[in-house]
Amino acid sequence: MRQLTILAAVVLFLTLAMTCQKKALPIDEGISTSNDTLSYSRTDRDDVPPPPEIPWWTLDTTNLDTCQQRLWGYLRTMYPTREDDYWGYETYAIMGEPEGVFEHRDFVGRYLHFFIDTIYSKRGMLNDPANPCMNVDTTFFLQALGPPTCISQHVSGHQTTYFYNFKMRYRSGPCPYIFNEGHPLEWRCDVQHLEYCALLMVMFAKQEGGRMTYISFYGPGG
Repeated sequence: MRQLTILAAVVLFLTLAMTCQKKALPIDEGISTSNDTLSYSRTDRDDVPPPPEIPWWTLDTTNLDTCQQRLWGYLRTMYPTREDDYWGYETYAIMGEPEGVFEHRDFVGRYLHFFIDTIYSKRGMLNDPANPCMNVDTTFFLQALGPPTCISQHVSGHQTTYFYNFKMRYRSGPCPYIFNEGHPLEWRCDVQHLEYCALLMVMFAKQEGGRMTYISFYGPGG
């Protein structure tokens, strides 16, 4: 039941986003802020900026509980790209992406497996009564990673979803994919802007003080 509720929330968010959109933009009307191009398959763009020279996190790592430590082990490899666009998106990248296509597929697979199986699944740490993730909330993610690319508030006001989008070297198109500035058919967090990015999605329950209730990672789209 819990998984069905979460799935329904995700479907609702995507449905609302697509409903608000008047029509899909043809590819030739979209212009990226970079020289990146679209392709039918994921290719090695090799254009991901390196990590900032100064620390981007503010998390105190001296007294983390077990769940926080496991999450920090992965979140510490994620960093802000600091690339400007007129929508002001905060996008991220991941350290250590391999060059080989099969190695890169395994690399992404480790992140998918960790967030779903190790943290969220029925046997994961989030649902472990002996060692639940009680202290992982919005503040933890803001301090460990930074501000999300987009935020969604559930209509009831009882749930908040953080969307962290990642620019990865193997993609089918620009991340983000920005159209002509001021285009009348786009809006902030337009699904087309971020369709070629990877995604870390985290849900928090406000009635529980912002405690994390769901987390998952998806590879680059397109």
